[in-house]
Amino acid sequence: MLERFYHTVFGFLIEAEFLIAALLGIAVILMLFKRKKAARMTLMIGLIFFLLVGLTTLAPWMLSTLENRFGQPTQLPLDLKGMIILGGSFNRPLSVERETTCYTSAGGRLIEAYRLVGKNPHLPVLFTGGGVAVKNAQSEAKMALDVASDLGIDTARFVVEDKSTNTRENASFSYQLVKPSVQDRWLLVTSAAHMPRAVTDFRAAGWQVIPYPVDYLAPKTVSFSFTLNINKNFQTWSRAAREWAGLARDYLSGKTTEFFPQP
Repeated sequence: MLERFYHTVFGFLIEAEFLIAALLGIAVILMLFKRKKAARMTLMIGLIFFLLVGLTTLAPWMLSTLENRFGQPTQLPLDLKGMIILGGSFNRPLSVERETTCYTSAGGRLIEAYRLVGKNPHLPVLFTGGGVAVKNAQSEAKMALDVASDLGIDTARFVVEDKSTNTRENASFSYQLVKPSVQDRWLLVTSAAHMPRAVTDFRAAGWQVIPYPVDYLAPKTVSFSFTLNINKNFQTWSRAAREWAGLARDYLSGKTTEFFPQP
């Protein structure tokens, strides 16, 4: 419970809007205490941050760098033991309220994963994801099975892990469930921006995975330039900064052995 709270707070603290508001608040407090030089410095930091994140292609470049880390395999190895699909595609609170299946901005992850499942009917499928506790909501795994059934996919191929609430738990809980041998190779399917962090967590848990990134959101090549699309830049910063900060947090805390995993 404490770790989930930490992840929620951590995610909020790296939001661009919060950082700018926090710097502005600190500057006001410094002014009230007659610390004018420190206040001006704080305002300058906030302004620079706003200019870089809101008015340049810094955030798209950060996201593109994550997405480019692993290429999509052109051919799957013949010795694959199965396919792992990560949760994160469902908006469970909204699904309860609307009484229908609702998706997050990562809904493309599930679409592309199920296309891959359909093209490789010989592969077992491991879906991992329970999601944080939401009153009256089904687990992500149950929702994923229901969608697969509606699409005509044979759910007898599926093994589900429905207790995890984050990527590190996806990896460790799934490992305990499947108990793969050292030589077993599994295809790992998740959003391209999330793939580096997913690979570090799965490798740390003992998996040997072959990344299959999907759900791309950034151009392959991003050159530095100025842009007035502030709202989109802030949204891109939120997505990219969460992944970069997660990579740094897990590496510095010793939970993973790689900061930015090698292909």
